[in-house]
Amino acid sequence: TGDSTSSSSSSSAKNISSTHKMAGEVENLLTKVVRLLANVSINEKIGLRLCKDPKIGHLVTLLERKDPNISEEVVLNVISAITNISYYQHPDAVLRSLEIGERLLGCLMPLLFSTNTEMLHEAVRVLGNFSRNQEFRKLMSSCRVDETMSVLLDHADHDIIFATAGVVLNISTDYDARQVLYANGCEGLAKIVESLYRFGKNRPEIAVIICKILVNLSVTKPAPPTGEHGGEGENKSSAAAAESGHRAAISDVWLPSNLSKQVEIWCEERLESDAGAVQDKANLSPLDAELNDLCVNLLEMLDKVSLESEESLPIVELAP
Repeated sequence: TGDSTSSSSSSSAKNISSTHKMAGEVENLLTKVVRLLANVSINEKIGLRLCKDPKIGHLVTLLERKDPNISEEVVLNVISAITNISYYQHPDAVLRSLEIGERLLGCLMPLLFSTNTEMLHEAVRVLGNFSRNQEFRKLMSSCRVDETMSVLLDHADHDIIFATAGVVLNISTDYDARQVLYANGCEGLAKIVESLYRFGKNRPEIAVIICKILVNLSVTKPAPPTGEHGGEGENKSSAAAAESGHRAAISDVWLPSNLSKQVEIWCEERLESDAGAVQDKANLSPLDAELNDLCVNLLEMLDKVSLESEESLPIVELAP
């Protein structure tokens, strides 16, 4: 009897070991397949075909079923594939579905508080694509994910800051969605200006996005020109609004007076530091030239804002 029990235990152990090995192999294969999908979707022709394929919805199902703490590689690759495929904003894109968006947001929300930097970065990147959609921005607001974006502007990782700024840029194009930046004593606005000072000199790509956010915030809700109807994606920066014929006005509620002063100082210092190169734009990189143009645009807008309108918002102290 003892030998029989021993033999049975040994057999069970072998079966468990075999099952674990098979599960590991399946997970490894799954990781490779999803990674391949993420890579090939970078190609525009392939990406456009994939974004319309109903089977792409299975990626969200996979994300729902996998624990990021156990299946980290699978989850990272699934999010990366969703990010690449959601880049294509085709009207028939499967991932544009509101139902898909709700499910995806449910999966991403816990990851926004992850201590795993790579996981957090991927989660914010995918939000950068989805937040271009007005209905998804409403979903973000209902779940307070938009508030989390303001918090992430304080993150130590520069890549996360860059990805987060991209999401905030999309929020800033939406007159209703961007009201979150004025909540809690304009806390979101303060973090945006702080980011300009933190990264403006060494990370011009971040400074460009921050300046674009500020330009968007300075413009009130545009009225569509005669004969046109508003719709998803109609909200644009002042420059884009002017080009399309939209009537744009400087907002009466833009920045508290001390924050507008901080932006003014930063822009002036930026232009002064590049004074020599500005005379000959050929000496500037395209990124630096764009940043300088945005600084000029912001300074012009700040000049148009009256002292009375600036004082309509409370003074906000910047973090030391």
